[in-house]
Amino acid sequence: PGGDDAVAKQALSDAAERYNATGALLATADTPGEFAAARRTAVEGLIAARTAREKLGLDPGPEIPPPPVTGRDPGHSPTSEENPT
Repeated sequence: PGGDDAVAKQALSDAAERYNATGALLATADTPGEFAAARRTAVEGLIAARTAREKLGLDPGPEIPPPPVTGRDPGHSPTSEENPT
């Protein structure tokens, strides 16, 4: 594995983009949905960084758990507004 690996370069570029996008999203997030979007973007960046590390022959680190599909934390309970009866 070498430093010229095109996949590693692209993955590092993607990770940097996601890092910057996450910061911008968090700077203006006010709702759970906006925070969930920032979390998904951050996870995408971590996955890209892990891919780059693998391609460069480095320890990729721990597995990155995917964000919840709904954008909510697993322990989230719907409020009465979200789940009217």
